[in-house]
Amino acid sequence: MEIPSKILIIAGNGDFPILSAKEALKQGVEVFVAAIKGEAEKEIEMFANECVWVGLGDFGKILSFLKKRNIKKIILAGQVKHVKIFSRDFPDFKTLKLLFSLKKNNTVSLLEGVISFLEREGFEVLDSTIFLRKFIPHKGILTKRRPSEMEMEDISFGYPIAKEISKLDIGQTIVVKNKAVVAVEAMEGTDETLLRANRLVGGKEIILIKVSRPNQDMRYDVPVLGLNTIKILKKCNVSTVVVEGGKTLILNLDKFLEELNKINTSLVVM
Repeated sequence: MEIPSKILIIAGNGDFPILSAKEALKQGVEVFVAAIKGEAEKEIEMFANECVWVGLGDFGKILSFLKKRNIKKIILAGQVKHVKIFSRDFPDFKTLKLLFSLKKNNTVSLLEGVISFLEREGFEVLDSTIFLRKFIPHKGILTKRRPSEMEMEDISFGYPIAKEISKLDIGQTIVVKNKAVVAVEAMEGTDETLLRANRLVGGKEIILIKVSRPNQDMRYDVPVLGLNTIKILKKCNVSTVVVEGGKTLILNLDKFLEELNKINTSLVVM
């Protein structure tokens, strides 16, 4: 995919939008940011030629920003907490039009609606990993620690279940132990799923499995892990992390692996 000369990053929470902006600047791209209030980090301003702060209901403001600066290419980077999506600020007229066009009131439908809306307005939403391809690992065991034979059996048990659950648009993460599903991610997100699983097993070791949806759309649907994940993995005694090769973004990959090695946790890329 050709790298654009200028880009708008619609920035949610986490390191994803910040790292995207940094890498885009390194590649000579003029970076503009629409940072979502209450989600994006203020640090994002340091890596943008220009940054505007917007609410979840401010699509009119985003469109005006795009048109005034003649920006045609957009990426969506970073999460917006699911509970916030369904407790939106009062939307402007453009956002109301978007909301009324949705077939379902779930996260996937909303994101697909956002993309369709932007395309109808004459903009192109690009693969969200366009500047971060080096952080997408492929198959293998990438850590010093290798899963035990019992853990490999749990992975063989849990991985196809995670793939089946991902088809239902419930969540993309499950937690397994001793060939049993301990927890399934829903609207609460991965961290809360791990905390719940940790309580259910009384603090014993667990395995985290994170997959992509069928027909994954890289414009908005990319499972992401990063350095912020390390703390929750350690706290919840996660012995092995399993992700899908070629479809999972691991921010600051080398540092992430270094930190996993420190807490003696395996990373298996399927």
